[in-house]
Amino acid sequence: MEKIPKKAWYRESYVWLVILFPSLAIIGGIITIYIAVSARDNLVEEDYYQKGLAINQVLNQDKAANSHNLQATLHFRPDQQILTVYLKAQADHHFSDQLTVNFSHSIHEELDQTITLPRIADDTYQGTLSKLAAGLWYIQLNADDWRLLKSLTLPVDEVTISSVKCF
Repeated sequence: MEKIPKKAWYRESYVWLVILFPSLAIIGGIITIYIAVSARDNLVEEDYYQKGLAINQVLNQDKAANSHNLQATLHFRPDQQILTVYLKAQADHHFSDQLTVNFSHSIHEELDQTITLPRIADDTYQGTLSKLAAGLWYIQLNADDWRLLKSLTLPVDEVTISSVKCF
């Protein structure tokens, strides 16, 4: 009977195949943990619980905008860094002395801007606005008890925001 020479274990290809997949899983796990710890997710709200509790106030603001039949037209003049907002509403609605406009970038939180516009005429508000980067933005107009929302892709010269029907 002939003896078959035995190879050393490290010369067997099946051993390396068995070692390869668990090693890749460990390396992938280490990379995933590093990414999870080092990267901050800016899309998640820090105070989501409080915002969840305040949803009824937000819905009431939408209902108020709808009941006043509010409509806003925003004129952007980027060369002069001026934003002008024209409001339309029912005849019995009284416009507040100032209007808050929030510009939220869809991805980069550091680009977000909030400006307060003083009223310069019966239905007109105007103020300075820093240059906004091109891309998708979410706009929220607030005053007194109402708000208007819109998403838009910049650059644009003019946009109209209307109140939404609430259930």
